[in-house]
Amino acid sequence: PHRLGVGLYALKDGALTRTRLVEVELDGAARTLVPDVAGESVPAAVLLNDGDLTYAKVAFDEGSLATWREHLGTLADPLARVIVWAGLWNMARDAQLPAADYVEIVLRQGSAETDASTLAALAANLEAAVERLSPPQGRDALREATAERLWGLAEAAPAGGDAQLTWVRTFA
Repeated sequence: PHRLGVGLYALKDGALTRTRLVEVELDGAARTLVPDVAGESVPAAVLLNDGDLTYAKVAFDEGSLATWREHLGTLADPLARVIVWAGLWNMARDAQLPAADYVEIVLRQGSAETDASTLAALAANLEAAVERLSPPQGRDALREATAERLWGLAEAAPAGGDAQLTWVRTFA
């Protein structure tokens, strides 16, 4: 059995904020009901394994994915962001999220990332998404578009900081 945190997130004043955290016990069943949230309105995003209580490979529903795509950079909790980034990468690696979509999310939301080790992981995964996970017939175009956007991220990042160094190295 595993104990798992289920975080419910809403957009408040332009930022993603956890409105509720429910812990559930998983016992190996294919589905686990969460009666504590029954009847509530659908949140902007649901984060499984919020709080990182156990090892879990998560994937996101369409609504949560759309929210992460547009607002992941506004999520203040660095642990929650890492869990979301890991989930997005797993989805891309498992072909549940097209590589180009993963690349787009990193390029749109990665500039808000402040943790150097998370940035390094994003950069490595970004390169792998472009070079190994994207379809060969569109790879050159994706590579060029990504390089252009990476240079823009490097120029916009604080001079001499971890983010600028990471984006320049990834560009190179």
